[in-house]
Amino acid sequence: MKATHGKRGSNATAGTSCSQRKLSAKRLPRSGFHQFRIRFSRQEMDEIQGMLGVSSIRRMMFEGTLTRETQGTWRLEGLLGATVVQPCVASLRPVTSRIEESIVRAFVPDLEMPGPNTVSVCPDDDSIEPLPDVIDLSHVATEALSLGLPDYPRHENTKAVAENAGLVETPGPFAALAVLKGGK
Repeated sequence: MKATHGKRGSNATAGTSCSQRKLSAKRLPRSGFHQFRIRFSRQEMDEIQGMLGVSSIRRMMFEGTLTRETQGTWRLEGLLGATVVQPCVASLRPVTSRIEESIVRAFVPDLEMPGPNTVSVCPDDDSIEPLPDVIDLSHVATEALSLGLPDYPRHENTKAVAENAGLVETPGPFAALAVLKGGK
C-alpha cells in the first residue's frame, strides 16, 4: 500500500510505502489528508474468498483518501475494484463479475449508534459511522465487496444449457387450472 500525507489543497507527497492497512485514528494528521492504495495479495484474496463464499477473487484493489473535516470527522472516499467468480445459481457454471464500487464513509467522533429497538437520527445515511480507534481499510473494502456482489449470478448461457438438457419450464398454476377447466 502506498500512503501519502499532505496538507489540504497540497500536492505534496511523502511517497512513503507501508504495509499497514489499519490506521490509528490518533496518528492520522490533524489537518489535511491521507491517501492510500491497496493491492490485495493472493493470500488476502483467498481469505476474503473464504469469508464471502465465492469461487475466487482474481484481482482486488482499494484506493482513496481520508480527509479530516470539521470537529474531528474523517471522510473516506474511495474506489474498490475486484474481479470475482461465483457459481451460477441455475447451472453452477462459473460467472465472472467485475465489481467497481464507490465507497464513502464519514467517521464521526463521539457518535453513538442507536440500539436495536431505537430509531436512528439518520435512517437514510448508512455512510456515517462512529470514529473507531483504528480504521481498518481492508475491512471497509471487504464489506463493500460483499455488498457489491451479484445476489443471483447467472451464466450467459444458462437458458441454452437448460434447453439442451431437456429441461422445460413447468406451467404456472393458472395454466394448470385452465387445462383442468377444459381450456375455458
